[in-house]
Amino acid sequence: MKDNDNNTIKELIEEGKFYFLNQKYNEALDYLLKVIKIDPNNIEALYTIGIIYESINNLDKALEYFKRVVKIDSNHEEAILHIHSITENQ
Repeated sequence: MKDNDNNTIKELIEEGKFYFLNQKYNEALDYLLKVIKIDPNNIEALYTIGIIYESINNLDKALEYFKRVVKIDSNHEEAILHIHSITENQ
């Protein structure tokens, strides 16, 4: 991955988080899904997408993204907690 890609990814993640914090979930997802196109294993983007889906009560999608995070980083405590929380409540 080139430095240019890293800068782009950082910017896209910041934009995604900005829109998420402003409850503009579709816009947030647009930015974060662009990150995944550049870097399919970007844990920060995958985790944040999971949080967004959980926020809009799309728990199947949230679970899918949290599981992708754990597949990359089996010690990602936040993702593991979200998986447990979702599966307990389903």
